[in-house]
Amino acid sequence: MDDAGGTTQNTYQIGDTVVLLSGGPLMTVSETRGDRVTCIWFAADETLCSAEIPFVCIEAQGVLDFMGGSDDDEVEQEETLVKKKKKKKKHDD
Repeated sequence: MDDAGGTTQNTYQIGDTVVLLSGGPLMTVSETRGDRVTCIWFAADETLCSAEIPFVCIEAQGVLDFMGGSDDDEVEQEETLVKKKKKKKKHDD
């Protein structure tokens, strides 16, 4: 990795999810060529966009990472909800 957090070698594959180092929407790699990747993403108005981007300007980003969660977070939230329901039911009885 370089100092900015990007990779110094193009290791991206078609289907990888990435974001610009400067931020922005989650993008999917649709093509790799030399030191560039072509990415596609949906704009806020649901328009499908595409751009060729130098790979040093992007970083891999999992969908759950991008959304600020993980599988563990979902399990924990579900367990908390179940506990609250049990507590409420016990209180109502």
